[in-house]
Amino acid sequence: MTVGEGPGKQYGMCLNSDILRSGAFVFQTGNSFIEGNQATFNNEQGAQAIEFWKSFKDEGTGALYGDLGRGWCGEAFAGRTTAMAIEGGWIVPFLADPANGATDMNYTAIPLPTPEGGQQASWLFTNAFAANANSEYPMAAAAAVLYLAGPENQEALIPSGLAQPTWKALADNQYYTDNPVAQTLVEAGNYGYLADSVLGGPVKKGDVISRLNEAMERIFLDTQPIPEALDQAAEEVNEILAR
Repeated sequence: MTVGEGPGKQYGMCLNSDILRSGAFVFQTGNSFIEGNQATFNNEQGAQAIEFWKSFKDEGTGALYGDLGRGWCGEAFAGRTTAMAIEGGWIVPFLADPANGATDMNYTAIPLPTPEGGQQASWLFTNAFAANANSEYPMAAAAAVLYLAGPENQEALIPSGLAQPTWKALADNQYYTDNPVAQTLVEAGNYGYLADSVLGGPVKKGDVISRLNEAMERIFLDTQPIPEALDQAAEEVNEILAR
């Protein structure tokens, strides 16, 4: 998967230690992150999922985007320093922007390969319209948001690649038939997981992600074995969940 040497070296996979990438592999094992207000990601299946992601670095078939001098994996992929990247739909308009030097790149998108005995899984991310609660005309502001989030306006946004529609009927839009990359992204809505729902709720999610990412950093720096790092993170997450 990795070819070349020196400045022209191309790695197979761009790696990101953020749990909002590697966590998808945890879900693929059928595992959860939290059950009954207790961390569950530190069991054997969770450790195996993280071990798989780190194996790209250990075997030299992947590299962290920072080690490649890039700001994120989309940049590494656009610069041809990696052959693959695991990213969300935001990479599509990035690659289409001439300023990023990838408009001549032929690429596609596929769901994460499902491991033997596992299940299809991915992360889901969200965008939103918002109105100021202190608006002089709150009812009109709320009506504007409802209008903007309606099917007609969401359909008009589909070709932009900025977000997939929340209206299920729009998944049948001809645009997806004609664009396999976009179709892969919209179909992920059928099997993806929303961080707000599975990482302790919207109020605690940020702290939970921070502890998980601190563990992932220790793992990728080889300062702590995977099981030990996940156990420590689980203790810290349980403290957060108990607040």
